[in-house]
Amino acid sequence: MGREGSFIQRAAPRSDGDGDVPRSVCERVAAGQICSLILLPGGSDAPRTFEREIIACLGTPTCRLRSLDLRRVDVPPLDDLFDIRVVDVLAPTLEEVRIIGRGDRPLGALPPTIGGLRSLEVLVVRGELPAGLLEGEIPPQIGKLKRLRNLHLDENALVGPIPLTLAECPDLINVNLADNELTGRL
Repeated sequence: MGREGSFIQRAAPRSDGDGDVPRSVCERVAAGQICSLILLPGGSDAPRTFEREIIACLGTPTCRLRSLDLRRVDVPPLDDLFDIRVVDVLAPTLEEVRIIGRGDRPLGALPPTIGGLRSLEVLVVRGELPAGLLEGEIPPQIGKLKRLRNLHLDENALVGPIPLTLAECPDLINVNLADNELTGRL
């Protein structure tokens, strides 16, 4: 994110049986000491149950995360990741979410609570599953993201109409919705 004083933490789920995301990482995210969190895959035997830990980190009132980047790790279902409690905490600060996943399960639909992330500028969710990571419709609440500049939901299993509310995102300059079953125009 390039801001003076921001701290970037790269972490991988551990395979040593002592927690999935290093405790110090969660503690620093929760304390507002980490502004950008990039989770990368651990070894092939790394546990895939870090989701409770990371959601707990993000839901802490002192969390000031600006960027969340989950690359090729098993991501929790989006309804859990963007639980209203987490969205309330992250709304003032979170500018970027990138989920470029693999995993063996879809993430479900993009939840309506995503509209509560009022500082969000970049939303990228794309997967390597045969059917993609996202399924269902794009919620109309996406139009509440007034600072959204880049939206990439390509290579998923999204269906239904492209929300007309996207026109309410005045800063939106880059949209990729390819390789879905969406109808309508931008």
